[in-house]
Amino acid sequence: MARYDIAPAWYRSPRGRTALVYNREGTNDVNTSIASMIEDEYGLAELSLTGHAIDIGGYLGTVALGLLLDNPSLEVTIVEPLADNIAIIRKNLAANDVVDRATILQAAAGFPSGETQIIHHNFRGSETTEHHKYVGNISLVMGIGPLSCNDIYPHDHTEVPVVSISDLARDDTVFLKIDCEGGEWAALQDRRVDSIPVIRGEIHPVDGHKMAEIHDLLPLHDVKREGEYADSGPCEFRAVLR
Repeated sequence: MARYDIAPAWYRSPRGRTALVYNREGTNDVNTSIASMIEDEYGLAELSLTGHAIDIGGYLGTVALGLLLDNPSLEVTIVEPLADNIAIIRKNLAANDVVDRATILQAAAGFPSGETQIIHHNFRGSETTEHHKYVGNISLVMGIGPLSCNDIYPHDHTEVPVVSISDLARDDTVFLKIDCEGGEWAALQDRRVDSIPVIRGEIHPVDGHKMAEIHDLLPLHDVKREGEYADSGPCEFRAVLR
């Protein structure tokens, strides 16, 4: 995979704590940092969490970083399939002295566990694919949007183990963030999610899935779909256990 220059930048966590984040220039890292830290796309500022959280789709670690900085009694398990992303997650957490409260797994979330999954990544051939080079199984190429045809874009493959939410959750798990380019449909079939109080993330209309199906996957939660594409996707969702 082509390497990009890594540049540090200062941000604020969702509740206003100073955070140093390393971004890969020329990629969507900056967009992700702004969305998760400054814009607080998952509404983390309103949460006060103690115990354990799960971050599925860690990417460069900014969601976990915000959670750890703003909730000093919280531990976070991060699931991310790509080794390049895991390296920058560790760099970002270490730079802010919170890496000791994080567990980072190179894996893909799904259900059931025990299998492996091929992750397609490093798509080449267009400005959009180059910009999203570090997004595994990018739905714009794999399932939705104007680029949806992974066969015509040269790319790389990484095989990783599948872990379930049951594998990840603990008795004190209080929060789940899931944004994994369509992998949510399999992962959320695990009924362990029925005991997690707060779930937030993004859903994608891949493999024929409709946005409304998220309500069926979380029958014990009050689920709200948000954003311009709430009916067509991809869109953000928030779920709170009744």
